[in-house]
Amino acid sequence: MTTDTFIPAMPPRLSKRLSPIKAILQARRNVIAVWPEEAYFASFLAQKFFLRWLFIANSPRTVRHVLFSNVENYPKSDEMKNALGPLIGNSMLLSDGGTWRRQRRNATPAFHVSRIKQFSETMAATAAEQAERWGQEIDQGGGQIELEMGEQMAQVTAEVICRTMFSSDLGDKAEVIYQSFTEYIDALRQVEFDEFMGLPTWLPKRPRPRARRALARINQVLDAMIHARRGHEDEYQDLLSILLAVPDEDTGGDRPHDEIRDELSVFFFAGHETTANALAWTWYLLSQAPSVEKRFHDEIDRVLEGRQPAYADVARLPYVLSVFEEAMRLYPPIPILTRKARAEDKIAGKTIPAGSFVAVCPWLLHRHRGLWRNPDHFDPDRFYYEKVEPPAGMEPPKPRHKLAYVPFGAGPRTCIGASFARTEAVLILATLGQRYRLRLRPGHPVEPQSRLTLRPRHGLPMTIERR
Repeated sequence: MTTDTFIPAMPPRLSKRLSPIKAILQARRNVIAVWPEEAYFASFLAQKFFLRWLFIANSPRTVRHVLFSNVENYPKSDEMKNALGPLIGNSMLLSDGGTWRRQRRNATPAFHVSRIKQFSETMAATAAEQAERWGQEIDQGGGQIELEMGEQMAQVTAEVICRTMFSSDLGDKAEVIYQSFTEYIDALRQVEFDEFMGLPTWLPKRPRPRARRALARINQVLDAMIHARRGHEDEYQDLLSILLAVPDEDTGGDRPHDEIRDELSVFFFAGHETTANALAWTWYLLSQAPSVEKRFHDEIDRVLEGRQPAYADVARLPYVLSVFEEAMRLYPPIPILTRKARAEDKIAGKTIPAGSFVAVCPWLLHRHRGLWRNPDHFDPDRFYYEKVEPPAGMEPPKPRHKLAYVPFGAGPRTCIGASFARTEAVLILATLGQRYRLRLRPGHPVEPQSRLTLRPRHGLPMTIERR
């Protein structure tokens, strides 16, 4: 296994459970900071908050029940719909039943392996442009520069989404999109008091002023993209044309503008926000683990020999992919997946009352003491030696249960863009890692904070220098 003993930043572990009020106050600030030490051992957790129960499925068996076996009983919660509804409407991330199946079916062709192979050229080219921009800034900055890595990764992933899914360049709107998504998410509270007090949650809630302003800027960019494409659908083979070509179920005519915009917004959110965060965390982890970073650079140099990566190289860069997978284990892009029980159920011998919150928490599952060896350590080898035969004399890693690792969710609602994201990440990491070495600003505090997605609370300012 990797010789580094680096334990990445994480919130302090609590020795015991907080009282309901303290737990809710803490969760409003950072939901991953609320879990006591026992949560990292338990297979199923239950706690009552005033009039409502919260259950955490925290083992492969209980996760399977919620996300596979009885998935129809656990739709997205009203609270999640209130939080994200203004941004993405009743699009694929929030819809259920027939609506969700239709939306998934409509979008699937855009994520076929043949399309991802085609998109890989754009992914690599976009990353190369980012590398060139860094080089120009380094020349102007006297040999090195410092940039906030969350913003940098958001810029490149936003461009990838636009160019592959919508055949459009964002240009100077890339920063507008990133900052607007950031402001919208920062304006949300992960947990509200009324949710746990059993008060009605089906009434829509008006977003806070800051969120409304961010939403208006996002909608302005998306509206322009839709208007520019109307009447030209046949000229493109991307997701936007696919969505515009699908007729309205009731009228047979064009689908409502807002419906199209909501579906574009969910792909921006899921395809840009989450991947950007995962990439930023990856650079942080590499900067703190010298032996991992060396193997990362060595593999890139050996495979690419100075050229730009292509789709075929993704399979030839297993260590790069393993580094990214380990980053998503330690810092899952969506650290908690919340559901609400439609009807009474039973999990692990416990009765689940209708209306209870039931969640799968990748943050806990990925650090579970019974599922992972040294779970708090950064060790890409745990994924690498699933892909590559271990050297002679090395004990093969214990087989990992598929449902111990769910960065893209699981079951029928697994993220449709999982393969897209993995391909994109490897090509971006290989392109930038081929030319540059990144270092976290000395003494900078690193604190993972969950506000729907998992971001570094104080950002990740990193020095970039040529290798």
